[in-house]
Amino acid sequence: MKLEAITVGPLQTNCYIIIAENRESLVIDPGFEAKKIINICKDTKLKYILLTHGHFDHISAVDDLRKAFCCKVVLHAYDKEIYKNAALAAELFSISINEQRLPDILIHGEEAEVEFQLPVKVIHTPGHSSGSVSFIIDNNLFSGDTLFCGSIGRTDLTGSNWKDMQASLRKLTGLSDNLKIYPGHGPSTILGQEKAANPFLQDLI
Repeated sequence: MKLEAITVGPLQTNCYIIIAENRESLVIDPGFEAKKIINICKDTKLKYILLTHGHFDHISAVDDLRKAFCCKVVLHAYDKEIYKNAALAAELFSISINEQRLPDILIHGEEAEVEFQLPVKVIHTPGHSSGSVSFIIDNNLFSGDTLFCGSIGRTDLTGSNWKDMQASLRKLTGLSDNLKIYPGHGPSTILGQEKAANPFLQDLI
């Protein structure tokens, strides 16, 4: 497995590209800078765009990638309305984006799997938004805006919920300490390190 991480757009969103040995690929959270993402994926078969949640800074390059590749977009059903209204939300930050076509696959429930050469486990981790999810691929956890290095995602936005965030963080602390954390913003980290040092996790362990 090859993993490439790039930071895109005005809100410095992390986008992740995973390329399997058979050259199938998937993209997690293509926020902006579609040409850069397309260039990385150009010699692969892009199968999925996986979205940790529906906020505009995580989805704005979705349709550009759809035009370049025959791929499916995956989102949790609870974030469908946030996704639909992303262009309006972007305007509040004086950012202009195009409306994106609706996702192809809506996830329901607390856990799911995505068919890919590598096992992709989807965990519902609401709090930052009602449909936030985290993806586990190999020994890597893509946590979106739920868990950051030394911090957590905001819970003061429409659709956010502090109690849901606490429950999601508690769920994540039950996973292996060795998991590498790739968040939606900021540097990567290790789950065991976050359990030891992240102040938002201390009361949950």
